[in-house]
Amino acid sequence: MAQKPVVLLIHGMGTHSDASVKEEFKIGLQQCMGFFGNNGFDVNNAFALKTFNYSEYWDEKRKEFASHLNGDIKDSLSLTPSLIQKILDITAEFDGDDFLYTHVLDVLFYLTGALRSHQLIKLHKAIGDEIEASINDLNGQRFIIVAHSLGTAFIHDCLTQLYTHRLDPINFGLDQLWSVATVSRLTQMVTRMDDPMSSIVTDHSSSEPGVCKEFYPVYNDFDPFCCFKRYTRIPNEGLLINTKHVRDLHKVYQDTNSMRVNPHDLREYFADPEVGGRFLSTNGVVSIDLNDFRAAQAEYRKTTATGLITDSYKSIKSKLEELDNISGGVSGMKKKVEILTEVYKVVDEMRDEFKI
Repeated sequence: MAQKPVVLLIHGMGTHSDASVKEEFKIGLQQCMGFFGNNGFDVNNAFALKTFNYSEYWDEKRKEFASHLNGDIKDSLSLTPSLIQKILDITAEFDGDDFLYTHVLDVLFYLTGALRSHQLIKLHKAIGDEIEASINDLNGQRFIIVAHSLGTAFIHDCLTQLYTHRLDPINFGLDQLWSVATVSRLTQMVTRMDDPMSSIVTDHSSSEPGVCKEFYPVYNDFDPFCCFKRYTRIPNEGLLINTKHVRDLHKVYQDTNSMRVNPHDLREYFADPEVGGRFLSTNGVVSIDLNDFRAAQAEYRKTTATGLITDSYKSIKSKLEELDNISGGVSGMKKKVEILTEVYKVVDEMRDEFKI
């Protein structure tokens, strides 16, 4: 009897525990199955969940950053004193908002060669060992990676190196790769590592190997982190999934004081039948036909928010698109970092819009 597929979860920006990452993923899939009429679904019966956690190391670095921007970051980015102060001023604005404070620092840390390499080495080993173990398993255990947000940059850069230097992509390819709320193009603007739009990180084609059998990049139209340097590469065997709705969290969780919508949330991505339903059906957990899918989508739409496309929202989104256009002609590191910090200020504006 085949063992349960292994799903390696790689979290996004911010502070996460292994348990919280698994819980977000599980709740999303459980709520998705509810739209298909199955309210007793247990993710643990279908998958063996594992995590790669870089936030503990990142948290240590944030504490160092709290007093001054030193060593690793300064040296790696070759920042001038004036730009260092600019970054400090911007992060000071976010200091009262843990979400933005940790998110902007996480991206800056990823752009720092020494800090990024420290975690990529650990991720290389974790994934490489897992892949080799699953391939060598006589029962043919499937191996799936689900990366979210900044985790998509980690996994892109890791797999690029892993399948160049250690593993043969044909014999040791992943079964599936899910890149949710992909920001690898944003980070690549500064890291200058392989371009995600043309790298080996895609699924196999008839003429060239990728790193997996099926690739599923996912983005939501309202996700502010996907408005800048949006990832739109079309997979060969999988699917580029573009979701266009987001749940009204005040309807879903009536006793919560959370934002009205959170289009960047891992749980919310997988609660959508277009994402969660496809994940479960392509991994043989459930059998879903077109009628099932349409019925589930209709139930899901009953929980979604309306009136999100306000004049204010349009204005904010146009700012992100303008920054995207400007970034294409920028070559200097200083200007790139300035653009990225400006992107985060605009993202903060959009988050305020979603709190209504």
